[in-house]
Amino acid sequence: MIPIRDTIPARSTPVVTVILIAVNAAVFFYELALQPKDLERFFYLFGVVPARYSHPEWARWVGFPVDDYWPFLTSMFLHGGWMHVIGNMWTLWIFGDNVEDRMGRLRFLSFYLLTGLAAGLTHWLTNADSTVPTVGASGAIAGVLGAYFVLFPFSRIIVMFPVFFLPFFFELPAATYLLFWFLSQVFARPRECGGRGLVGARGRFRVGRRGAPSVPAPAAKRASPMGARRVRRRGGVDAGRWRMDIGQGIWLFFLLTALQPVIKQRLLEASRQRLLARIERRRASRVILLVHRQETMSLLGFPVMRYIDVDDAEDVMRACEMTDPEMPLDIVLHTPGGLVLASLQIARAARQHKGKVTVFVPHYAMSGGTLIALAADEIVMSPHAVLGPVDPQLGQYPAASLLKVVAKKPIAEVDDQTLVLADVAEKAVNQVRESVKELLARSQPPGKAEELARLLSTGTWTHDYPITVEEAQRLGLKVRSDMPPDVLQLMSLYPQPTRRQPSVEFLPIPRRVERGKPPSARES
Repeated sequence: MIPIRDTIPARSTPVVTVILIAVNAAVFFYELALQPKDLERFFYLFGVVPARYSHPEWARWVGFPVDDYWPFLTSMFLHGGWMHVIGNMWTLWIFGDNVEDRMGRLRFLSFYLLTGLAAGLTHWLTNADSTVPTVGASGAIAGVLGAYFVLFPFSRIIVMFPVFFLPFFFELPAATYLLFWFLSQVFARPRECGGRGLVGARGRFRVGRRGAPSVPAPAAKRASPMGARRVRRRGGVDAGRWRMDIGQGIWLFFLLTALQPVIKQRLLEASRQRLLARIERRRASRVILLVHRQETMSLLGFPVMRYIDVDDAEDVMRACEMTDPEMPLDIVLHTPGGLVLASLQIARAARQHKGKVTVFVPHYAMSGGTLIALAADEIVMSPHAVLGPVDPQLGQYPAASLLKVVAKKPIAEVDDQTLVLADVAEKAVNQVRESVKELLARSQPPGKAEELARLLSTGTWTHDYPITVEEAQRLGLKVRSDMPPDVLQLMSLYPQPTRRQPSVEFLPIPRRVERGKPPSARES
């Protein structure tokens, strides 16, 4: 099972995670450039050799530096083969960004190094007589996985399970995947790891087929010096590990092919972040995207529509809280609508923002999306973009239609369920009408706000009726159609997805107005 991605989006750039991966990759490529003899010496000097610390007399005799504890740190950045380094770094990339995001960069780096050191010490204490160098970042990776489970216990992991070179994708709870990873470390390669697997949570790649024998202190002088031919002959560094055979090449090709969509998605997300930053610099504002695309389930392929929900409301409100009250707020909407509760939370957060609020509608913002747009100072729509009515729906029935049914039929001919629905419908219509009136008070005089609230919330049109730019202007909404090209370019970076992705995106850093500078200077 290969992890592809998790369902928790990172809120910031994982700088420390990227640096750790780059350092590990650089060290690995340096290893590839070494000759077998130099590579063996490199592993013995910078990998953890437990007997080096348990039997100092033997260590001095074979030439180890005395009182040198740096290998407990340096061994974390060494790897014994292509699959070893790729597996560790890919796992760090999948899980490290979220842990770094929650912990903070400095705490995450300290945690990563401390868990790696703890794993090295545990391996030394449980294998005190071993003369085999131990290398790998698996101890630190295990710490990251454990922290991920504690911080995100309800997360789900999208994994790939290859069957005869055919990839199958499905989701697992984080706890299930971590259990699988733990067991795979315990039982993987028992002859090479001495059956210890996850002792010290390290992965312990053993250099060579069997490695040098364990050396008790009394027999220390029988061991050959570091770098002698006898060490290599008895197992030393197997140079063949560094040459990729056909089987490894096929698996690597298969792995890269399967991961290509994930890499493409990450590059796409990075492009969106760069464009978001550019728009914010040009407009001197906070830019928030609320984008819903039609999704496809990974296994059965059924189309599933996404909509505004409480998670979206939480993210948008968080973005507003992180924005200076006087900083202009730009909200880009592309949505079929959603829950009234969530839409009203977002709309009220926008309405209460002191700075200018502008809503951009590149293509459409129906129902709940229109409710959010009504809270803005102005709405910018593409020439052919549309808004929609905000009349509430009760299941499959429009609330206004239920009221008309009860009004037109004799009470004796109306069943109890319809009467109950009509009572709820009346309350829903009144609540939405008053909410729309409240939101429009920011941009409309009281009389006009009341008129628009009645038109939009009481079933004047069907729920999917398209309100174009021209009609919105005739109604009296503050709408213009000079859509900035950057916003349209931003939408092009939201292609039809095949997996779930965050629907709200913004740069998760505080935005403050630069005091003392004229607006033109801030926008340049």
